[in-house]
Amino acid sequence: MDDLEKAIKTLSLPGSSTREKLESLKICDSVASSVEGWRICLEHLSGKKDEEVKFWCIGALSRMLSNYSPSYPNLDVRKAIREAILGLIQDGSSGRDVQNYTKNKIAELYIQLIRADYPDNWPSAFMDIASLVTSDTWVQDMFIRILQAFNTMIVRDIGAQTAEEAAIRRNIKDTMRTNGDLRLIVQTWVILISNNRTKQSTGEEIMLLSSAVTVLESYVSWMDLSYSLSDEVLSLVSGLLDPEKSAVVLEALNFLSAIILKGMPSGAKLRLIGDLNVPMLLETRLSLDLRDVTPEVFSTGDKGGWTLLSNPEVASALERGHLGNPLDDFRFLLLSARSGFLFKVTSELILALKSLSEVSETDRDEPALTTGLLLLEKLLPQLTLLLGSQGPHLGPARNEVCKLFILLFSTLNCNDPRVPAQLGAFKNGHFISNIITDVLRILLNNTFICSEEALGNLDEKDTSGVSGRVSLFTSLLELRPDLVCGFMDAVLESAVRDASTLGLQQLDSAVSLLARLGKASVSERKQFSKRLDNSASSRDPFLQTNFLRLVALLLESPDLIAAEGSGRGSASDEIRLRSSLFLVFRYFVELIAIKGGVPASLLNQETTRMLDKILDFLLSNFGFKNRFPDISYKSAKMILTLSKILSSYFQDKFQVLLMALRSHAAFVKILSFSGDSHISFPSDGLISPIETKTLNTLCEAIGFLLQARFSATKDSASHSSVIKEFEELLHPLLGLAQRLISTSTNSTQAPLDSSRRRCSLELIGMLCSVAEGGVGTEYIGNLATLWCTSADALLALARSADICELVNPDWRASLLAPMHRLVRAVGPAVCECLVPLSEALLTPFIINGSSKDPQMVLARSGACEELASLVCHVVTLHGSTEQGKTALRGLPRLFLSMVRVWASCWPCAFVSQLIGTDTHGVISVLTEVALLEEIQYARQTIRNSILKILSQITKIPSTLDLLADMCFLGNIGEMEEAKRILKELALNPYGASTTEIGTHIRIPPSDAFFREALGSIQCPIVTFLIFCLSPTLSSPALWFCPVEGVDQRINLSDDEITKISLESLIPFIFRVLTSSNRQLSVEEDLRFLGLEVLSSFIWFSVLDFTSDSGDCSLLDSQLALLKLLVNGEIPRGYPSGNGLSSNVLGESRKLVLSGTRAALEGRTTESHMGDSTKLRLLRRSVELFSGYHYLVLLSEAPITGLSGEGLQLLDDITNKPDPYLRDSMKEFSKKYQSYVRQVLL
Repeated sequence: MDDLEKAIKTLSLPGSSTREKLESLKICDSVASSVEGWRICLEHLSGKKDEEVKFWCIGALSRMLSNYSPSYPNLDVRKAIREAILGLIQDGSSGRDVQNYTKNKIAELYIQLIRADYPDNWPSAFMDIASLVTSDTWVQDMFIRILQAFNTMIVRDIGAQTAEEAAIRRNIKDTMRTNGDLRLIVQTWVILISNNRTKQSTGEEIMLLSSAVTVLESYVSWMDLSYSLSDEVLSLVSGLLDPEKSAVVLEALNFLSAIILKGMPSGAKLRLIGDLNVPMLLETRLSLDLRDVTPEVFSTGDKGGWTLLSNPEVASALERGHLGNPLDDFRFLLLSARSGFLFKVTSELILALKSLSEVSETDRDEPALTTGLLLLEKLLPQLTLLLGSQGPHLGPARNEVCKLFILLFSTLNCNDPRVPAQLGAFKNGHFISNIITDVLRILLNNTFICSEEALGNLDEKDTSGVSGRVSLFTSLLELRPDLVCGFMDAVLESAVRDASTLGLQQLDSAVSLLARLGKASVSERKQFSKRLDNSASSRDPFLQTNFLRLVALLLESPDLIAAEGSGRGSASDEIRLRSSLFLVFRYFVELIAIKGGVPASLLNQETTRMLDKILDFLLSNFGFKNRFPDISYKSAKMILTLSKILSSYFQDKFQVLLMALRSHAAFVKILSFSGDSHISFPSDGLISPIETKTLNTLCEAIGFLLQARFSATKDSASHSSVIKEFEELLHPLLGLAQRLISTSTNSTQAPLDSSRRRCSLELIGMLCSVAEGGVGTEYIGNLATLWCTSADALLALARSADICELVNPDWRASLLAPMHRLVRAVGPAVCECLVPLSEALLTPFIINGSSKDPQMVLARSGACEELASLVCHVVTLHGSTEQGKTALRGLPRLFLSMVRVWASCWPCAFVSQLIGTDTHGVISVLTEVALLEEIQYARQTIRNSILKILSQITKIPSTLDLLADMCFLGNIGEMEEAKRILKELALNPYGASTTEIGTHIRIPPSDAFFREALGSIQCPIVTFLIFCLSPTLSSPALWFCPVEGVDQRINLSDDEITKISLESLIPFIFRVLTSSNRQLSVEEDLRFLGLEVLSSFIWFSVLDFTSDSGDCSLLDSQLALLKLLVNGEIPRGYPSGNGLSSNVLGESRKLVLSGTRAALEGRTTESHMGDSTKLRLLRRSVELFSGYHYLVLLSEAPITGLSGEGLQLLDDITNKPDPYLRDSMKEFSKKYQSYVRQVLL
């Protein structure tokens, strides 16, 4: 063993020391770089050398050729290398134990030699390797691997190649086509396959045959088609399609698919499919009928009776099968492969026919068109067979069939005048009519096995392929509406006739098809309504006429629309049937409501009678009062939808809806409990959430009808009548709710009180739903008072609720959802209770103090999150109104309450509970509080909630004025208390002295100084927003270690929080600095805002920003704030001309420079800011900070060495050939020089 062999072995041994590996690497590098290195490598390839030695030597030779130049290695050297490689391949004994990775490396080296010398210096490259192919498996394997490497390195690997490289590769392929080498390869391949097609007993033999078929498939795309279509090739490939005798069926199918998919003119494609006789192939060799695949196939040994099962990859796929047994998995694998081939053939066939139909008659290939249509007649029955196949695992295949049929029907339905007569005759012929009937029958029988949600939202979702079959049905309607409507006639007549005996699934299939016909009818009428000419010459409204007739037939069948389970189906079957009926009725009402078309209006005596029946059904025991809550809720939603679509019809149905509401079981339960204090409250709740939604939805429909009636009347007497109906409905409900609230407040029976409050919530929720439906009537007469009283009732409920109720998120949602409705429907009149309501929800959490109980902790954060949504809702809708601004003047109280809740989640809030505990115990508890996942989550959620409110306020000028006013209330009431709490969090967030916790935390010592500075800011709004700038400030857990798992539950990342806080600070500070109502001097105002401290923390956020995603939006926000403070640039969205005054700008710039000095001095004096951090800051300044900030950094900040580093950076950028840095430097230079001129001159 010589030194090279030892070195190679040392490098491959895991136990080698670093010194040994370095010495070995030096030896290997010296050989690879020496002039005689190739010779040394060839010497080590001969004989029985170890595998790693051969692999390294081949790799070294490959690297030499990768650095090819005319002088090294020269032609003689390359000739010697290829002779050695050919000798290695020819010596069969040398390859029996060679690993696959070494074989691949030899093949790659052979292709590198071809690339270097073929055809000029080595014209026999392919003859040399082909002549070696004998019955020896090693040589055959190497031949295949060389073909694979050629396809990878010469044909496919074309990314980022030079023109010279492209020319070399193109010359190689062209030469192979012209000098017969390509024919030689195919002939050799034929010999190889012929010798091995019967040798499929071992895994090695099968993989050799598989690789051979696969490699020639990869050549199909670029070699002449005549090679692939030769009798020898097709005969061999066809013989490999029988799974009983062939283990490479899948590879053979892929080969045929590659031929079919090869690009060519449409006529040639059709003739090719005809020449291949694909229909006969599918019938004899690729049948989709797999009944001959019986259990006996798997009873003869481990691998079964079919050769395909011997393929290792097939066996592995069956082991991973998900159908439960090998027989089903094998059938599925075989069917997937065969159907995939069928899909490709059919798709190419249809696309070729479509292309031929779009050309002019003179250019059309009529014989090819005839051939294509004949092929379609033979293939389409196969598709219908597959579409009708059962089994959930066949869903993807059925979806592909749907796509192909849609493509075919859209092609046949083309209105282009160039469409040939043959295509029109095919469309209207007997064959296509039978196909359409078969497809419709299949859709009827097995289309609708899907989820209830999919049936309720056919327009929006694609569950279990429902969307694809919906599109298929639509395409059938567009192609032959006469056939579809005739089919629907027969289906619905049969369903109506046998409704009492058919199963619910069968009835649902018929009704679902009718719903889809309804959707198409609505689309048809919408198109007619847009036409200016609706004369008799226009197309007849065929679909809508048939749909209306079929709906009338449906409504005359009480056995069908009232069908229930009772042995005919499950509860889910009944729910699906009801959902389908609701969908039919919805499309019927949409159709009636459309104005225009033929006729101009469909609302007549007959359709009115049908609407009456529909409403009776929706309000009956089969709809709104159904025993299944899902059906009841869907019925209520349908009534609301119909009342909005066709309000003119529903205006006089108020009493009908009111009676239905009062008779609903859930409403009766509420009233019965409310009237009798002896009824016990159910342990699982008064009524279910879906029952609550049902009652609220019908109440919204009632409110909408009353609003529609009010809008339709013009005289005051009619208005009074409508208002009276409102009051007759609402006052009793409100009175009962108020009585229950007062009773629960004065009672001492906690469970009963809670039940009464729950009843009140349900009643007020219904009231607010009426309000949402009755938008437009909110300020009329006594109604305005009624809505405000409802809001007051919600406030009373919040004040009377106990902590157990407030902890329950469902209870809070039931309390706040009606408030959202009132805010949305009634307006700012109800907003005055916003702040008191918020205080009522948060005060119990404050009173109960800090807690580590997970449920209590998450309830705090949940309440803050929900209140933030409500406040933002009010700000968004009504912040610009006077009443809205009046209601929001209580924001200081809200801010204080939320800050108090936030502070209760910090370690310092727990100190008072630890009096008398030793130091070790205190530190242990405080550390636990800092790291506990629920508390960490609550801290971040509450912080985000407060920030969300402040962010929304700063987006609206009127509310921004309020926030600016709050800025100068720092010494008054609530803001003074908020300032004190935030100061405590800034100075002593952990709750223990620095010496006690010094060994536990990882806060830079310099941060202590900046925390003192943060605590000195007089404006608590700015203090809080600075807290949000830095994760270290607002997340005590980060003092110890990053907390895993929590961030996944937080919607916003740290960078996003920082960005939002910056975007809130910009308009807020701008508004304060431009305020004409300034109470203090400029200097006092700026120090009051803490601009100096703010500047330091902006620079900290710049230094701590480490995102590599390329998103510069955060840095842009930092830049925008600095531009405002340093240069006086007006924030985006503000009109020009209202910028900062010169004296404000001068003082602001001084404070920014001072804060910059403090920040950079503090950070750079610490060891954690090394050279790489400084360099990153400097580079970021060059690239993103527009020049003058870089000037501030270099010229003003007295940081030792930093200016020199900056100049060195500029010099490095100038001299390095990095195009990105060079372009950045050019842009920077322009801005930098311009700014220097402005400053110095």
